[in-house]
Amino acid sequence: DTASTVKLGSDAEISAEQFYLENGKINCNGHTLNTSTVYHNGRIYNSNKIRQHGSYENVIIDGPTELYGINNMMYSTINGNITNYDTVSVPYQQSGNVLSVYGHFINKGIYHSLYMDLIGDLTNHGSIYNNSMITVNGTQDQTINISQPVNSEVRIYPKISGTTYQWLKNGEDIPGEQSSMLIFTTLEFT
Repeated sequence: DTASTVKLGSDAEISAEQFYLENGKINCNGHTLNTSTVYHNGRIYNSNKIRQHGSYENVIIDGPTELYGINNMMYSTINGNITNYDTVSVPYQQSGNVLSVYGHFINKGIYHSLYMDLIGDLTNHGSIYNNSMITVNGTQDQTINISQPVNSEVRIYPKISGTTYQWLKNGEDIPGEQSSMLIFTTLEFT
């Protein structure tokens, strides 16, 4: 591995408005990382907590992450790819906490107590639960891959106006499902 690694000292805490990782790594050495934007193909790991509000772009997270916002309202975005190996949550559970995914969110850990506005793609190999409603509402084809159940409400809401709807499962009509939104209380793989 030729990427550069920055390791925090034993009494350090790191805070910055933006981190440009440029294929590098941040070893938080068990401490907290405070930031508003993390960019460019890096990895953040071994953290006690990552407090973040703003934007992720092409980042691997391997430490518990709490997404913070203004007045306890959290709005963060994912552009490009992000892979979560630990826990993504919010410190305050309320309906205004939204993670907007424009890229590809790959969950291999735990995602909870946070709404997801899915404009991009989702791969779940971990756990999604506890008030983590997912609204699928992109304007392009989207992919949702799951190898573990999603124990949250999932709303599929296409952004196509002036259209009649008939939802299908395995090529067959789902009786009575003709509205513009399809709601599942859980998703399981078969």
